[in-house]
Amino acid sequence: MPSVLFFFLIIFFLLFFFPSFLSLSSSFFRAHSLTRSFAVGDGSVPGKAFGSGTSIWLSGAHELQFNNCERAKEAQIHGIETLICIPTSDGVLEMGSSGLIRENWGLIQQAQSLFG
Repeated sequence: MPSVLFFFLIIFFLLFFFPSFLSLSSSFFRAHSLTRSFAVGDGSVPGKAFGSGTSIWLSGAHELQFNNCERAKEAQIHGIETLICIPTSDGVLEMGSSGLIRENWGLIQQAQSLFG
């Protein structure tokens, strides 16, 4: 079960790395995300990332739309173009951006080194 630290990590990374995340629709998505929790096996992107221990990077309408996950579709509806889930020892760091961001393994490695 994600902890308060999990939600802090989400907000910190969204504000630091993706300031464009603050548009009105994406702000609603961000605020609504604070009340959500995900479990391994629930089919969500965060649940899949934590269960597999592998990062998931969805970039662009096609990947978000056809990921077969409500979380990814919900993100797209609210203007998110890129959704990233990085598993850590305490949960999953979820980041999103209203911009299209290509996969960046350096960012993933940096997040894993910071949050384990």
